[in-house]
Amino acid sequence: MTGPLNGVRVVEVGTTLLGPYCGLMLAEFGADVIKIENPKGDITRSGMRGRHPGMSGDFLSTNHGKRSLVLDLKQEAAQRALLRVVAGADVFVHNVRPTALAGLGIDYERLRSVNPRLVYCGAYGYGEGLPYSGRPAYDDVIQGASGVAALQGTPHGRPQYVVSVIVDKTVAIVATSAIGAALFARSRTGQGQAIEVPMYEVMSRFVLHEQLGGWTFEPPIGLDRRWSEFQTRLSKW
Repeated sequence: MTGPLNGVRVVEVGTTLLGPYCGLMLAEFGADVIKIENPKGDITRSGMRGRHPGMSGDFLSTNHGKRSLVLDLKQEAAQRALLRVVAGADVFVHNVRPTALAGLGIDYERLRSVNPRLVYCGAYGYGEGLPYSGRPAYDDVIQGASGVAALQGTPHGRPQYVVSVIVDKTVAIVATSAIGAALFARSRTGQGQAIEVPMYEVMSRFVLHEQLGGWTFEPPIGLDRRWSEFQTRLSKW
């Protein structure tokens, strides 16, 4: 089976898990995913043992089904090469800090200038234009900041991380969904768009779905003692 995204070309500038996991799901839906790597390769190539150098189990589990292109994007010639690839693509997805990409001249405006139909998706730590935007963001950092770790520690009162890379995986799924919606919108309007999928905001919403409770209403209703105790612990932490 070719999948519903057969014929869709994706350029992925992803590293570690978040970006590559999104690219993997797009590939499994049938998209032609071209993974851009620097000359040293994705950090996960050597993150676990493998049968061949640079082909660890960690890397293979999130990057199979893709094509690979090596570009040192700090070089102007490599940036021009990327623009040529993007000109024939449908989607550009990355999980790099926006300031880092902008410093390389690879922001949405520049890519849109060569491909107005491009769906551009950035999945990174915090929403742009907010006081905490640009701060370092890793899975465990966002688990702590968003309250996921505090929820895991509810029975004993001590924050505890989920024993899985839950933030990267969840945000990648949200990014994949958003890209699909943007491609559907493009099929109607002919225009691409930029999508921001911040890890902190996504996981805060993820937590609030079950935990907002009576605070959904104004004024709040039905607040029980357990929820009040949790709110107190979370504010102190």
